[in-house]
Amino acid sequence: MSPQAGPVFGEKDMVIKGLRFKPGKVQVRFGNTEKNQVVVDAEYIDNETIHCRTANYEQFGPMPVDVKVSINGEGWTVNKLVFNYFANTAARNSMAFGPGVLPKVISGVEVPFHIQARDTINERRTSGGDNFSVRIVSADGLVTGDARTTDLQDGRY
Repeated sequence: MSPQAGPVFGEKDMVIKGLRFKPGKVQVRFGNTEKNQVVVDAEYIDNETIHCRTANYEQFGPMPVDVKVSINGEGWTVNKLVFNYFANTAARNSMAFGPGVLPKVISGVEVPFHIQARDTINERRTSGGDNFSVRIVSADGLVTGDARTTDLQDGRY
């Protein structure tokens, strides 16, 4: 299953790999109990692949949930797949640190800095996938620079 984690607002493309899938009405269920299950329609791709969009899980909050598949209402799969919902990243809670954010940095020299992503409840993010837009401007606003980010897939960039 890919991805294995995503934001609680859902709507991320997901591919589930398996054996002996067949055409028909395909559904994917996200949740651990009857009280927190959300079912979404899915698409049969081939006998080893199903595609869906992750369910919106905002009403239940961030947590790991079981993912099950049903084709033509023939019951839910028994294989255990787990999707980890996380709270959305909040720029106001995230922080940048390192030599690249010091006030006296030499222009034209690559200087690193790190971003630690934090979510809406101020917890450290433990997975990647965020898009950060970094703009480098001198204090007087006259000099600008380029930046590149690398996703370490653990909430650090």
